[in-house]
Amino acid sequence: MANPTTNYGFVLPTPTDLVTDLPADFDVALQGVDTQMLTNANAAIAKTIVDAKGDIIAATAADAVSRLTVGANNTVLTADSATATGLKWAAAGPYFSGNLTTVSTATLTQTIGTGIYTAFASAPVSVTVGANVTNLLTDTPRSINITAAGTSMVVAAPVAGTNWTQRTLPTSTTWRSVTFGASTFVAVASNSSTIAATSANGITWTQRTLPVSANWYSVTFGASTFVAVAESSSIAATSTDGITWTQRTLPTSASWTSVTFGASTFVAVGQSSSIAATSTDGITWTQRTLPVSASWTSVTFGASTFVAVAQSSTIAATSTDGITWTQRTLPTSTGWQSVTFGASTFVAVAQSSAIAATSANGITWTQRTLPTSTGWQSVTFGASTFVAVAYSTSIAATSADGITWTQRTLPTSTNWYSVAFGASTFVAVAWSTSIAATSIDSLPIAFSIDAPSTNNF
Repeated sequence: MANPTTNYGFVLPTPTDLVTDLPADFDVALQGVDTQMLTNANAAIAKTIVDAKGDIIAATAADAVSRLTVGANNTVLTADSATATGLKWAAAGPYFSGNLTTVSTATLTQTIGTGIYTAFASAPVSVTVGANVTNLLTDTPRSINITAAGTSMVVAAPVAGTNWTQRTLPTSTTWRSVTFGASTFVAVASNSSTIAATSANGITWTQRTLPVSANWYSVTFGASTFVAVAESSSIAATSTDGITWTQRTLPTSASWTSVTFGASTFVAVGQSSSIAATSTDGITWTQRTLPVSASWTSVTFGASTFVAVAQSSTIAATSTDGITWTQRTLPTSTGWQSVTFGASTFVAVAQSSAIAATSANGITWTQRTLPTSTGWQSVTFGASTFVAVAYSTSIAATSADGITWTQRTLPTSTNWYSVAFGASTFVAVAWSTSIAATSIDSLPIAFSIDAPSTNNF
């Protein structure tokens, strides 16, 4: 009988050998085992080559290995022929898809194969890599078709108030004022109307009913309450949600033109008088006296101070409580129409001019220049940006500081009358139309990345 051979090539004794020549055959067999075990041991990789959790054994050449130490957190293993092992740990690569939310002034700059190619707008667009791609972002997804190779592409999220989209209010009427509170935009209409409207996002609106027909001129929010006041009357109204309204009574019949909230107090002012009024709840009002009879058009609150401005004059006034007022002087006599506060600055704009003014305290004012002379009607602040809109035009303007302004374009030329900010959105409403407009501040930027020259996203 032939000697059996194992998988490792050494010979085992036969049953006959085990009887006739047992010692010698065992010696041969065991030497074969020993030789193979030595060969296997010499070919094995010793566990002592690794020193820490995550270490990797990698080849450095044919029949040669080495240890690659574990990489830093959030790095990935990447091929690199320049290293001894042909591998390295590197920052996570760009080959993925996902979502990113940017702030209004973010600029995303990346190199092909390592960065973010993105845009949001109304339709696909083709761009050449390496070009500056700006102002593509609205609230509708947009894709980018990269048509040529290059080094990098810049996609800049627009300044808030830059890109506007037309919206539709529930009816065509004399929309006079819009505000935001309790996660809701509320707009009111004048011209002997009971019409109001609410929206959670400035896009979809629902008509609401005010308690009485009046020339509703201004609406604000504070103390968990919306308050609206009416011109040429003693009528006001309150609501906790903008839907159900209750009529209230102001201390006297006057041309109430503006109402605001601050320091736990509602303050209303009126045209062609020295009359003001205050209330802690919007229900019970007390008459106050402004420092001079004037065409008071707008009142706001900031820096622990109420500030009111008057049309066709240099007159302004300040108060820390809405009760005691001090007259101030604006930098020029003009049609001051609206005043707001933001970025530690009061900003006022004037009709039929390119005139604006800024003040840190409402006392000392400096004249500024808007980008064009037009019927500036309303100014507000949000997303680190002042936004002003103009009547009977498609003109708007933005500024980070109230000093340097940039002209913007609203979606249509109409009688833009009031602008407000809330829920990361500017909302403007227009007089004698059903037109509104929104401009979104922070946008979700959808991105998908692939190397290197021509890709569709």
